Amino acid sequence: MSIWNYVVTAHKPTNVTHSCVGNFTSPQELNLIVAKCTRIEIHLLSPQGLQLLELSQTKFVLVQPMLDVPIYGRIATLELFRPHGEAQDLLFIATKDINSVYFSGILTLLRLLQG
Repeated sequence: MSIWNYVVTAHKPTNVTHSCVGNFTSPQELNLIVAKCTRIEIHLLSPQGLQLLELSQTKFVLVQPMLDVPIYGRIATLELFRPHGEAQDLLFIATKDINSVYFSGILTLLRLLQG
């Protein structure tokens, strides 16, 4: 008998801890970004309501399931910001362990800073 235990969660988090709205996937598209503890969901806001996004190659397409990105660590802050002269927002995520993750508009991981 092993003395080691293996612990895993059976379900993805469902409680919303942070959210923001901005032009993340494109300058012409409005997105709702929702953080759920250790995951990020990206939705497209349209006149028909929320559209679910999935990353296909290097572009976003409308399909099921939604874009759902796991983050290593609990999300402490989630902010959209637009650099001067840019038409598209960037997303900044900081985890409680002081690791920071930056995403560009096409969801490319730019950098992971270890605290």
